[in-house]
Amino acid sequence: MTNCRNAHPLQVPTIPLNREVILQFFGAAVVGAVEWWFRNGMPVPPRVMAEQTGILLDRNL
Repeated sequence: MTNCRNAHPLQVPTIPLNREVILQFFGAAVVGAVEWWFRNGMPVPPRVMAEQTGILLDRNL
């Protein structure tokens, strides 16, 4: 078992991730970003919000 506390800060631990946890995590992130966007009066245009959300998802999936 990998001890995450002693791992180098740039190393990604090789712990298998549960698919449902991943889906819930990213789903909550997207919903939270859209909620922020509406609550703050849509401070960026819809196209920018969609593009930036897509970029963030692409980088992390």
